[in-house]
Amino acid sequence: MDVDDLVLTDDSVEPSRDTSDHASTLDASISGAVDDETSRDETLGDESPRDSGVIAALRRPVVRVCLLAVGLIIGSTLLVAFGDSDPHLDGGTIWMAALVAVGYALAERFVFHVEYRREAVSFSMSEVPSALALVFLGPIPAILIRVVVCVVVIRLAWKSPPFKLFFNAALFAFELALAYTIVGAINGANETDQVRLLLAVGIALTVSTLVGTVLVTLAIACFEGEVFSLIVAEVRTAVVVSPLVTMIACVSIAPTLFRTELVALAALPVVTGWFVVERHGRLAQSYRDLRSLHGFSRAVSQSLQIDEIAESAVAESMRLMRASGGMIQIWDEAGNVIVEHGDIGHAPSSRRDPVWAAVFDSDRATPFSIESDGSVSVDPKRAHGSIAVLLSDGDGEIGLLLLTGRGGASETFGTAELSQARTLGDQAAASFRRALLHAEMEYAALHDRLTGEYNRGAFEKVVTDRLAELGARRAAVLMFDLNRFKEVNDTLGHHVGDRVLIQFADRLRKRLEPGDVLGRFGGDEFAMLVRRADDDAVKRCAEQILSDSLVAMKLDDLDVVVTTSVGVAFVDAIDDPVAEVMRRADLAMFTAKRERTAVEIYREEIDRRTPARLSLLGSLRKSLEAEELTVHFQPKVDLVTSTVIGAEALARWQHPVHGWVSPADFIQLAEESGLIKQLTDQILTSSVRTLSGWHAAGHLLSVAVNLSTHDLLDEGLPKRIANLLERYEVEARFLTLEITESALLADTPRTKGTIERLDQLGVRMSLDDFGTGYSSLGYLRRLPVAELKVDQSFVKNLLLDEQDAVIVKSTIDLGHNLGLQVVAEGIENMPILTRLQELGCDIAQGYGISRPLAPEQFGTWLATTDYAVAGSSSSSLWA
Repeated sequence: MDVDDLVLTDDSVEPSRDTSDHASTLDASISGAVDDETSRDETLGDESPRDSGVIAALRRPVVRVCLLAVGLIIGSTLLVAFGDSDPHLDGGTIWMAALVAVGYALAERFVFHVEYRREAVSFSMSEVPSALALVFLGPIPAILIRVVVCVVVIRLAWKSPPFKLFFNAALFAFELALAYTIVGAINGANETDQVRLLLAVGIALTVSTLVGTVLVTLAIACFEGEVFSLIVAEVRTAVVVSPLVTMIACVSIAPTLFRTELVALAALPVVTGWFVVERHGRLAQSYRDLRSLHGFSRAVSQSLQIDEIAESAVAESMRLMRASGGMIQIWDEAGNVIVEHGDIGHAPSSRRDPVWAAVFDSDRATPFSIESDGSVSVDPKRAHGSIAVLLSDGDGEIGLLLLTGRGGASETFGTAELSQARTLGDQAAASFRRALLHAEMEYAALHDRLTGEYNRGAFEKVVTDRLAELGARRAAVLMFDLNRFKEVNDTLGHHVGDRVLIQFADRLRKRLEPGDVLGRFGGDEFAMLVRRADDDAVKRCAEQILSDSLVAMKLDDLDVVVTTSVGVAFVDAIDDPVAEVMRRADLAMFTAKRERTAVEIYREEIDRRTPARLSLLGSLRKSLEAEELTVHFQPKVDLVTSTVIGAEALARWQHPVHGWVSPADFIQLAEESGLIKQLTDQILTSSVRTLSGWHAAGHLLSVAVNLSTHDLLDEGLPKRIANLLERYEVEARFLTLEITESALLADTPRTKGTIERLDQLGVRMSLDDFGTGYSSLGYLRRLPVAELKVDQSFVKNLLLDEQDAVIVKSTIDLGHNLGLQVVAEGIENMPILTRLQELGCDIAQGYGISRPLAPEQFGTWLATTDYAVAGSSSSSLWA
């Protein structure tokens, strides 16, 4: 590498556009250095508006480079003035000067560039003419030849601005003057020791090259700063390369030391050295390009996030293609931009942008230019400073990569760069396709497919994040469930049901405010996080959504009204677990649906799904397995004969920790958990076993056992009861099964079938809590019901509330008119009992007669009561 490798060419002083990858090596390619320098001047001027004119000028990098050149000229002048002006050997000044001039011209013209990142290192054989000049020419003609020839060639080849030519001329002069001084110091006036002269030339060229390296680095540092790091980086390369190239130069001129005519022999080592350097450089360049491609592939494949890949792809593409600007777009299937990174001042608005049609219709990598009218033109046969790379794979086009401001040995993108850009585009496209597929999978995992809203897991996570930013606003979770949505699916089809869900989701979106979150949890269940000024604003939001649901949905030619039930749960504290708030809203929603109240706000009294209740469920399961539940019996008295004719079996449970548990609590818990079958079987077994004992003791009593809705859906219940009666040898007529009005409406065909098989078995059926439900009188006529029980809510106020008295009287008359016996429960005192006798009620039970008793206590009560007891020696209703 000769002094030409140290020249400040048009590629050597551009302020780096990336401080992490600065142009620190020699001949680092740039474009528009003067513009960059001017921009830097303006920036410095803005930063120091009060600096004086001289100080401001000194801050300009170009001025500092020119001052450095002036110093080199002065140094060259002093070195030449105090040095030896005669050549060391006589070689024919005229023709040797011409030979040296041709050598410099050829060396500068056939510079071999090795590009690395945004840098270009130049190699030439200019040491050979410099060595000839040191031996056969004086310093003044040699300096003039080199300065004139090299500056002309550089100007023609690189179009360098004047300040760079000025610096290069000063640098050439100083390096050659320094080399002459070193040769003179080592060789002195000795003209016979050719070996010493050759050694002096080698040392002089090596030292001057290293000094030139430092000087060029200082010039670059005027633009980039970081003087020390730049010098270290450049000297590290020069120390290895300079002696090698200098040795080739010395070998080339060695024959001329003996006979000048042998200068032709210098061509062989020069050509050989050039060939070796050129081939090695190209192989090294290929290796670096391959390694860079692997680095690019690794960089863009380290992440599955599109934004991160886009950032890496732009940065790596600019670095590898030595571009000063870059931008990338990623499109969706419709051609819309979903990700954009970087900025070059011009970019398509979408894949359909007509201004960029020429780029979209061209090859995958093509040069382009922006015309003065803003249009984009493409000319594949002409090199440009900007290229466009379509990112595509086997599944179609993904996006577009744009690169501008080519650096390196050339300011335009040629055929080799276009090929490299295609390769980079293929690598990037594969990474982006993986990222798009990952994004689709991630979106599908977090969103509902039909409406595009968050699913349950994503909703919970997003709500958790939003609640952390709650501030002073009131937050609540609203749960929605569409009423009678199943009828829409069954009647009109699931495709219509999907349209209903989509339209309902659209209505919910219209009620969203900034910070609100919407989700769909599957089926017809939706959820919203709303943040409003206060509780009333939250309630108004729920009521507005309820009103929206009353508006008919247009489904083709049909107007479909699908209302909703809403559950509201307020967030009491920021640290409230979101899952718990959602559970409360869900419970409130089901309460609204069950009670048909449209909107319910969560309150503790409707919450039966507490941790304590879960613990109670576990205890209930263990107690049922251990048969620890007991059955108490409440007597039933015939009001006509004042005879005890039976009892109602009532389950009791004494918890080892909580004591006696209300039947309303553990029976509902058993229904919700699926334990009701086991509970009913245990009550039936205990009741029938006790009934068998009464009969054995001579008391022909009956027993009534309550059945739940779930029991009537159990098609195996009649068979189990038949086996139980057979085992304890009890006639079926002594067993009464009480059912509620609401049980008759649950899956009517199944419940009706179970009731009919029980009737065929011979057991009696009683309709419990009559008057509190909504059963049709048609059921009383069609079903084999033998008894009506007036609910205690009417009986206990019989003497105080005239309306209750009317209801009780009407129920008694209705039952008698249908041929049914009427039982009144909840008798608290004798006046109520007397009034029921007057109204014609048949049977009574309640605390006014006796509280529920354990089997042993019940036997004692039978022996001591003033009422007669049905038996073999007395008349019985069941005879």
